[in-house]
This record gives sequence, C-alpha cells and structure tokens, in this order.
Amino acid sequence: NYELARLYLEDFSSSDLLVQARAYSLIGDANMEQKKYDEAARYYSKAADYKPNKFFSPIYLMKLALAYEKLEQSDKAIKTYQRVIDEYFDSSEVQNAKRYKARLEKNS
Repeated sequence: NYELARLYLEDFSSSDLLVQARAYSLIGDANMEQKKYDEAARYYSKAADYKPNKFFSPIYLMKLALAYEKLEQSDKAIKTYQRVIDEYFDSSEVQNAKRYKARLEKNS
C-alpha cells in the first residue's frame, strides 16, 4: 500500500542524514507509483540535496529527471541529467545520464 507507506515515511525523522535522504527518496518512489509526479519530483529533489554525496545523490537525481520526463518537462530533465554528469562525473549513473540526455535533446 503505497499511500500508507508514504504517510509513515512522511512522519519519519532521523538524525542520520543519509537515512533521512533515503526516506525522502522512498516517499518519491511511492508518489511515482501513484503517478503523483509533481510530489515525486519534490521529494527526489529533497533527497538529492539533503546531504549530497557521490554514492546516493546521483541515483536520486536520476529519479528526479525521470519524474520531470513523466511531467513532460524535458528542459528540467535535461538540466538534471547534466547535473549528474557535471557534479558526479565518477558515478556509475553518468553513462545513463548522458544517454537519456541525448535522447531528450534529439527529441526536443
């Protein structure tokens, strides 16, 4: 039950910054499953910016870009993919970010 999970996670709070960022990402996931793409984007953005790090932030940014694609906001998706490329160039997400960005630019 995504709605119930989302409600529990919204009440969750942790002093561990990485755990809190993960909770924001999970709320984003629940919203994506419910096709609430605006809310998903908001939480993925919070997750990526809460305690930026090279391991999890690129993953959260990729999810954010996908939410923007679902919202048909290609310009924001392209900027988000570029952010992964620029800020997390040694991440395993970079190759996908480059590919998805190129696809969007080709179709724009």
